[in-house]
Amino acid sequence: MAAREHRLTGDAVFREIIRRTRPFHTSYFIVRGLVKSDGSLRYAFIISAKVSKKATVRNKLRRRLREIIRPLESNMRPHTDIMMIAKTPALTLDFVGLRTEIIASLKKADLLHD
Repeated sequence: MAAREHRLTGDAVFREIIRRTRPFHTSYFIVRGLVKSDGSLRYAFIISAKVSKKATVRNKLRRRLREIIRPLESNMRPHTDIMMIAKTPALTLDFVGLRTEIIASLKKADLLHD
């Protein structure tokens, strides 16, 4: 699980991100990032039952995504709330493929710098 200060929780927060940002689509993810004036970097991964009916499959994907994001936190924009929504094709990727796609998605949304 992500460190408490990096967790994005609360329905109101998700609604604000959806209302105030535009989505960046890739074949595997939809990324939304809300840059704030203060606060820490927070993120959430949304993997719906449409992606897989099995909770074990969704949780495995969520764990992989968290492990990929953790070392990237220092290169991500500070004071940002990031919401990543997984699409069904994300299940077909291995760990390295997921990492490549996440980096590409975050760069497309201008949330990750080199």
